[in-house]
Amino acid sequence: MARILVVDDEPIQLRVSAATLQKAGHAVMTTDDAHLAVSIAAREQPELIVLDLLMPGLTGFEITSQLGQDATTRDIPVLFVSSASSPEDRVRGLRSGGHDYLVKPFAADELVIRAERLLGPDRGDNCLSGRFGAYTVWDLLQHLEQSRLSGRLVAQSADGRAEIELDRGAVTRAHFSPWSGREAVLALLGQREGRFSFDSRGEDEAALDGAVAPLPLQDVMLEASWLLDELSVRRAELPEAFAPIRATGLAVGPWEDRYAGLPLDAVLERASRPEATSLEALRRARPAPQLRLDLTVALLAERGLIDAGVGQKRLPTGAFDVASLRVNSFLREEDEGTRDVMALALLQKRSLGSVHVLLLAEPGAWPAVLDQFRRVPVDERTRPWRLLGDSLAVKGSGTGVLRRPEGLVSVHVQPLPDSANPTIAVFPLCTAVALCLGGGSDRAAQAVIARLESSDREHRGLLLGPASEAERAVRLLRGTKRWRFHDQIPTTPPRWLTLFNPTTG
Repeated sequence: MARILVVDDEPIQLRVSAATLQKAGHAVMTTDDAHLAVSIAAREQPELIVLDLLMPGLTGFEITSQLGQDATTRDIPVLFVSSASSPEDRVRGLRSGGHDYLVKPFAADELVIRAERLLGPDRGDNCLSGRFGAYTVWDLLQHLEQSRLSGRLVAQSADGRAEIELDRGAVTRAHFSPWSGREAVLALLGQREGRFSFDSRGEDEAALDGAVAPLPLQDVMLEASWLLDELSVRRAELPEAFAPIRATGLAVGPWEDRYAGLPLDAVLERASRPEATSLEALRRARPAPQLRLDLTVALLAERGLIDAGVGQKRLPTGAFDVASLRVNSFLREEDEGTRDVMALALLQKRSLGSVHVLLLAEPGAWPAVLDQFRRVPVDERTRPWRLLGDSLAVKGSGTGVLRRPEGLVSVHVQPLPDSANPTIAVFPLCTAVALCLGGGSDRAAQAVIARLESSDREHRGLLLGPASEAERAVRLLRGTKRWRFHDQIPTTPPRWLTLFNPTTG
């Protein structure tokens, strides 16, 4: 059992987090007042602080800064929780003093696992395996370093196989073809999809022969953070993966010193050849790890040294890019769906800063839901859906976050537990709930329906299923006011969201 302080200005989230950690056997203190967090930490000396990032009065960044100024609190690990999910948000949180970062809404077991990993290696599992997306490269390397674990990390992604040797948390060797050492670690940090496994080695076992001085992992992470920061402000300049890229022939002026390590000349040379290249072709040629390469292309486009093309995208061969059609169609559905669910939240007088949607599926419908995520088109812009699909395949549940200028839309997906009181930690936070019918028990479905009906918040509920489930749906929804039935299951994940259009039903 550990003593944990939870700080969150959302009362429901505060109660859910506290109850989750208490159920796991920990002693939990709570406060919804950001100004009291530091004084409580100094007085109570918790072993971990679970800290909301964005609160009125003080932000989580300011709180960690104050904690770091006090010798009695500076070593307390901090787990940030936030609705902001981009790599840039995560990097900023970790650089400001946080030890881990968890995106709201989250599954109860994920909060417990992350908390116990920060509480010490004796509470965690040294035999790690899984998929990136459910557990990022950044999370994994930091966990291995903080836990002072020794062994071999093997990662397999679309870009190849990476192997990293660690001795008591320090990286001693790294290879990710064609790179070794620092470059290999940087390349691995740019991966967001793939599988990994870590085989531990006890401290009493001999280290590998010929081990070299440890690689500066924190330095590599700082470089990756800088690359992400620079790329984030130029994201609009990064072309589509298969858009033709050609050099414009403009004179190349002097570059700032901070860009000295980028493959500027190599990219310009390839873009000057008679045959067109593309971002995807450059990535496959691997003149540099992807984070450096993407920033290079964005910089060259920003300064007019390359033309990335506009309008209809074609492959370098001149063949029409059918994949782009699928991606654009998918993204149109996503835009329509996020607008609809945000409009519903506005109608409910909820803040658009964070809108949550819950998608549940009975056992018979779950395979069809998973199949939707397997068919999400591969593209940088569809990555939130693909990462969510990876999480569903690995963990059986997951959350994806869509960023919009108006705010964030988070989508939590999980199978419906067959219980008279199914455990769904994120339920109270949701704007809308959808339940896909198929082979489940009435008791579980009735529990969800009744829970939404009795809520003091303006939820909207939707039952989905084939026509064969219509009679059952009518029976389940008899006497309800917030639910309706739709007799077709959407064929793509974004189409779920469009069914919450506040002008229909």
